[in-house]
Amino acid sequence: MIRASLLLSLPLLAGCGLTETEARRPTDLSRSCPPDLAGLQNELFAERCGGSGCHGTDQPTYDLDLVSPDLARRVVNVPAMGCPGELLVVPGHPERSVLYLKIAEDLPKCGVRMPLGGARVGANAVGCVAAWIRALPPSPVDAGADAP
Repeated sequence: MIRASLLLSLPLLAGCGLTETEARRPTDLSRSCPPDLAGLQNELFAERCGGSGCHGTDQPTYDLDLVSPDLARRVVNVPAMGCPGELLVVPGHPERSVLYLKIAEDLPKCGVRMPLGGARVGANAVGCVAAWIRALPPSPVDAGADAP
């Protein structure tokens, strides 16, 4: 079953430009997280998401460019195309953020685990994405929800 699903995903991998080696290589960051989103973008998203051609600058899948500058503006409190009613990143809440769930869960509630058909993102890198999301200041709507 797993082998069949991998074989079925190979044409999709080719469309995103992953080589066979890239598809099988796990991604993890050093023991410490990058100090900011730009570091996370350069060390994780650019290589595994944008460098593969799926979420780069040229016709990114679901219009999600994870490579260009000003990434936060494109993902924080932004609707997730393909996941109606969900946001890519919900400040302070990785468990509600599609961007996080797609790399953290084997079977996300919307769509499939990313990178598509590739080796899963390492636990440390997943933790770094969660830490970045948790550190974001809450949006005005969430801040009001926490008030008594």
